[in-house]
Amino acid sequence: PPLSKEYLSGDKPFERILIRPEQFWSAKNIELRLGTEVVAIDPAMHEVALGGGESIGYSKLIWAAGGTPRALTCSGADLKGVHAVRTRSDVDTLMQELGDGAKKAVVVGGGYIGLEAAAVFRKLGLPVTVIEREDRVLSRVAGPDLSGFYEAEHQRQGVELLLGHNVECLLGDDQGRVRAVAIESGDGNRSEVEADLVIAGIGIGGGVTSYLDARRQGIATLKIRHNGVLGYHIEVPAKAADPLMRADSGFTHRQTLAG
Repeated sequence: PPLSKEYLSGDKPFERILIRPEQFWSAKNIELRLGTEVVAIDPAMHEVALGGGESIGYSKLIWAAGGTPRALTCSGADLKGVHAVRTRSDVDTLMQELGDGAKKAVVVGGGYIGLEAAAVFRKLGLPVTVIEREDRVLSRVAGPDLSGFYEAEHQRQGVELLLGHNVECLLGDDQGRVRAVAIESGDGNRSEVEADLVIAGIGIGGGVTSYLDARRQGIATLKIRHNGVLGYHIEVPAKAADPLMRADSGFTHRQTLAG
């Protein structure tokens, strides 16, 4: 939330929205390996292999790789001006486009990220429309009363809400930049919403792909199921499972975090 609120709005610099200042980690004897990819996990040897060729041993391993924003899959999703809000780079690009004179924003998705982005755009004086396929915002995480509260508040701030509408495609201009979002309502009516900035706020996929790739060798079957809201449950065959690979906060020795 701080990234899509205080940082995007310009209220705080990036350094002030970090969970902890950089010196915190070294003071706690935690080594950070930023920009580092884990390419393989060896449960038998209790080692993870890094992209640069180095291996790191572990006594316990936590996989906390976050998630990846779900991208729009309709025609026009690759046009200029179409963004997710997940990383500092995402927001820096958005801020640049706002500074270059973006005139109208459309947010696809009425979840937390979409509503936060819409609120910031209105704070910055940008007209914004939220398009949500369900009949209320926050439908997967909140009850009708709370959804109604947020709908009323956003509308009071000038956000246009188009509920019960599906995005058919994004339309571009001759420069390859988005100019409108084509939508269809539940009763089949089609229309276009002008936009030169589109935010895809349609959720994230759990960061399990790289985990599966790293564990693929020697594992015949991995069953994955999404829990519908927060993430994934992974079932590993007993013969391939590593009892030391689990969430555990009982660290007593020097730890390495790769991310």
